[in-house]
Amino acid sequence: MLIVKYTSDWIQNFADLKQELSKALLGTKYQIEHVGSTSVPNLDAKPIIDIDIIYEYPDDLEEIKARLIRTGYFHNGNQGIENIGKYPR
Repeated sequence: MLIVKYTSDWIQNFADLKQELSKALLGTKYQIEHVGSTSVPNLDAKPIIDIDIIYEYPDDLEEIKARLIRTGYFHNGNQGIENIGKYPR
């Protein structure tokens, strides 16, 4: 695993990605958050920008995935989180 020195570029990288994702998700209700080690100021980290897309209704997951796939992204599974998209309202 490659750990690199913190760079403030990660903040701009996230902002650029968030803008791109926001265009793809226009018209849906969501929040985009920068998570993981690159989101922590001054922390050396793997140089990978981790992003969470937060949505209110479980039924929105399929639409969000479809829009992101059309933009060139892919869904990487539930990442070990059971019942993803199946939480009670």
